[in-house]
Amino acid sequence: MISSGASDSILCAFSHFLSLVEANYHESNPYHNAVHAADVTQSMHCLLQETEIYNATSDLEKMIALVAALTHDLDHPGVNNAFLMITENHLATLYEVNNFWIAEHLSTGEPLL
Repeated sequence: MISSGASDSILCAFSHFLSLVEANYHESNPYHNAVHAADVTQSMHCLLQETEIYNATSDLEKMIALVAALTHDLDHPGVNNAFLMITENHLATLYEVNNFWIAEHLSTGEPLL
C-alpha cells in the first residue's frame, strides 16, 4: 500500500465515507450510478491538476471540488425534474426550488460528511 501520510483513523473514516457514497447511488440506474460518480470525480481531479487552477485553489477547495464531484448525483433514480412534477412525486413538493434534484443530492450527501 502506498503511504499517503494520513493517519489510519483518517483513512478509515474516508473509506467509510466512500462506502456510504457508493451505497447512495442506485445500481439499477444505467447512467447516474457510482461508476458515473467515479468518472466525474476523476475528471475533476484532472481539471484541478491544470497549473492555473492548481495554483489558484487551496487544498481545502480542491477537496471540496472532489467531494462535490463524487456526490453530485446521489440518490438519482434516473428521471428528470419534469417527470417528477408530472407524476407528482414527493420530491417535487419537498423542495421549494425549481431544480429539486440539486437539493435532493445535497440533502442526501450532507449527512454523509
